[in-house]
Amino acid sequence: RNYCLVATSMVQLYADRLLREPLAVAQEAFATSLQNAPDNAPASKEWAESLMRECAAFAFGTKTAGQACPEIPVLSRETADTTAPGTLVRYYGMVQDVHDQEYYPLSFRVVNRRTNTHEWRTAIFQDLVPLGAQEDAEVYPNDQRQPITLVPVPGEARWAAIARRPSGPSSVVNNSHISSSSLQSTGRKRGREDADQQAQPLGGGGEEAGTSSADANAKRPRADDATCDTSIAPGSEDTQMATSSSSNGTLEGIIAKLYGAEVPSVGSLVEVVGIMAQLPEDAVTLDDDGDLHASAALPASSRFPRVHVIASRVVSPHHPIIPQPLDGADAQRARAMALEVLAKALGGDRLAAEFLLLTTLSRVYSRPDTMPIGKLSLNISAVQRGNRSVGDVLARALQALVPAATPISMHLDLLNAAPLSPAKNYSTNLLQQRPLQLPPGTHVVIDETALSEGQLNPTGVRNVEALANLIRWQKVAYDFQFYKSDFPVDIPVVVLSEGKSILPADMHLPLAFAEGASLCDLEQVVDAMPVAHLDAVRTYMASARAAECAITGDASKFVENDLAELRQRNSTQHGGIEGQMHTLLTLARLVSLSFGETELTQHAWEYMKQLERQRERRLAAAAAEAAQSQERASGP
Repeated sequence: RNYCLVATSMVQLYADRLLREPLAVAQEAFATSLQNAPDNAPASKEWAESLMRECAAFAFGTKTAGQACPEIPVLSRETADTTAPGTLVRYYGMVQDVHDQEYYPLSFRVVNRRTNTHEWRTAIFQDLVPLGAQEDAEVYPNDQRQPITLVPVPGEARWAAIARRPSGPSSVVNNSHISSSSLQSTGRKRGREDADQQAQPLGGGGEEAGTSSADANAKRPRADDATCDTSIAPGSEDTQMATSSSSNGTLEGIIAKLYGAEVPSVGSLVEVVGIMAQLPEDAVTLDDDGDLHASAALPASSRFPRVHVIASRVVSPHHPIIPQPLDGADAQRARAMALEVLAKALGGDRLAAEFLLLTTLSRVYSRPDTMPIGKLSLNISAVQRGNRSVGDVLARALQALVPAATPISMHLDLLNAAPLSPAKNYSTNLLQQRPLQLPPGTHVVIDETALSEGQLNPTGVRNVEALANLIRWQKVAYDFQFYKSDFPVDIPVVVLSEGKSILPADMHLPLAFAEGASLCDLEQVVDAMPVAHLDAVRTYMASARAAECAITGDASKFVENDLAELRQRNSTQHGGIEGQMHTLLTLARLVSLSFGETELTQHAWEYMKQLERQRERRLAAAAAEAAQSQERASGP
């Protein structure tokens, strides 16, 4: 039976109050749902679902990017200290970890001992709920919510971070909040890393209060495989909870609690709008048997504030750019400008710029039998000139063109020091942040020139294997100690090396500095370009990467003829032909997209063959030069 009274338009009635008093709006929606219920018994969940639909319309306007309500303040390191519980906030980040669901009372009864009366309340969107000094709560957890950890997007370009933020207030006025009741979760798993490429554990017992894990684990869950812990702290109606625990600039992310929404996968980019509800560091919870113990399942709220999500959306890897339909003429103009930037970053090498552009446009669009179709990795060798390398400029130049790009150094000490892949820390029951946990579409520049002579320890060997698996299979193995689980990724990779890389890149191209060219500083590469041109290049690259390229009947004929000829020329080889043919098809598809074409054309196919011939000639010339150098070094 449905006793829910659905509001006709929560946005129209509560728009202003939703910004100022989101919890009050939720409580009123709950109270309204009780009006038509017999004996004021708890209503169905439809009132909450209706509220969240209206909140999503209010927060995002539409499902497309760029329509966000600017009045909702963005939660950041700068605003965390001044943002109070009960405040509506916005946060954009990567899903770093997915924890176990937690139970909470969607509805519970409160009995007033003085008046001997009772009323129904809801704990939705709250960890701490009001409870007066003369009140007792009859708590029966009857709903679930999903905690996830969101962290800043690794390698996010500054221009992208600025562009995706709605223009609105950056801080809010503190509100007071009445405390009393809190709920806690158990933890499920997954993980990621922050932009400075240093591995930092998410956990660390910041909320532990001395209770042993044996004591905590002695309690058995009452329902299914998730635990319910409801904290009841004595208080009065005059008691006010302090504002958010001081972060002092140490905000590392948030714990977002989802209600009824589809759980996003680890590594996804997510934007949430929700209600700030940090817990005090010494918060205790009441378990099923009525015993108090400390909450240590999630990291400290000073580092990871709790946000109860009223609206959320998964955004594309191109965010904040909205890919546009490709237009041939505009695409070719933007293509020329993109090649100009990339060539300057590569010492004037136009051929290397062509292959680098194709790599940045590549993406995995299919995985038959675990084979990643569409990926293209590039190894650029001979990148040193004097004491400088193109690696000094390239990662930052890419960050000027794509929403996220990050460098990974293969310095021996770094490889041996800590794992690059995410790993579960069972002492904190959390995943640790690692450099290879990246959102889709992040462009990675691996600097192999930093690798010096020396011995790789077991950690270093596993790190090199992890990089090789990322390049070859587009997957990252998460280490759960007792087993490993492969997570598919979509990450274009460029490897910079002096000789041919030890990593299995799809394409190898020695760099050829243009005559008289020098390694440009980033300012020379990017800053000289007008902003309008930069925006055009960014939109072009996002649009080309998002587009599909079809091989029609006419194209199939010349493709089949050339591939048959290739197979005949290499009939004596016992392997590698299929991989070579797949790479050529990928190159041709990317060439078509780079010219703004969504069907493979004869022009694109011939252009790809011309690029390949130039690359093969350069490889042959580099091999001959290396042989001569070795011959001269050996002497008569």
